[in-house]
Amino acid sequence: MIKASLIRNKLVLLPAVIVALLKRKPLPVGARNILGKWLFILSILLFIGYVLLAQRENIFTVNGDTQSITIAFSANNINQWNVSYAKILLDVTEPENLLELPSESYFLPQNLTTARIVIKPYGKEQYAFVISAETDNASLGQIETPYEVIDLPAYAEITVPITSSQILPFDGKVRIGEDVGIGVENILLNANVQIVEKQFFREDRYIAAAFSLDAGDRVTLFQDSSKRQLADTRGFLRMKQSDAFAFTIHGEAEVLRVDRLGSNGYGISPSIWPRLTSDPIMAAISTLLATLFLLMEFIELFTKFISRKRVEDAPNTK
Repeated sequence: MIKASLIRNKLVLLPAVIVALLKRKPLPVGARNILGKWLFILSILLFIGYVLLAQRENIFTVNGDTQSITIAFSANNINQWNVSYAKILLDVTEPENLLELPSESYFLPQNLTTARIVIKPYGKEQYAFVISAETDNASLGQIETPYEVIDLPAYAEITVPITSSQILPFDGKVRIGEDVGIGVENILLNANVQIVEKQFFREDRYIAAAFSLDAGDRVTLFQDSSKRQLADTRGFLRMKQSDAFAFTIHGEAEVLRVDRLGSNGYGISPSIWPRLTSDPIMAAISTLLATLFLLMEFIELFTKFISRKRVEDAPNTK
């Protein structure tokens, strides 16, 4: 630890430095050394502050199990889902009028189509996932079968029986789970979140934060701190014979919003403090600063020791 007396000795000379600068007089030698040292330390501290507070690229990874997720699809071609043997409800006023699809049928949503996907029982000890899709446009997308292409209207409900494990990739904006309330049956069961932050001078990344979410949370990723613009994400759903499906989502974002049990919600974003220990650049700068400061103290003490020794060894002229 640096002794407090050393710092006090430097502070004593600061008034002389300020007076000399105001009167534009030559600085005393001791004051000049102190000024140079403090300017050096100030520049290092300013650089560290800039590195700490500079904008970083954060990638949020969320994975877990849920019974509900809402996706606003992008125009990416990855949004093609196998809906073999599905039943499609095209008109809510005619629930008995269902369109049944053959094997090798695929759902191709249009850009900006929003779909809510939930799990529900389907027969004895069997489950299906239901895609409730809608859009503000004339058509929410198409169904491609081996025999024809079906243009879907602005709303459709697609019930797909789960016959085996199935992966559904997607690209778009998501909301995971539903906020618990009256009439809510499908919720988030569990989830883990990792925030991976980019290093300052390199393309490598490190884990800036990791935490778990509670059952019943509703999770939304935003690309701005004001939580107005939803973040673009990419991920996949893994359907299986269960009352929930697994999901993994990656997206560059600024904040993750969690709504819990009807609350107003709170935001989660990475803190700057993990950068001190997790970012190798910051750790190196901090170590270098401490080493340089101690070296400067040692040089000053050594110089004072040599000067005192010379005074003591000088011949007495009296």
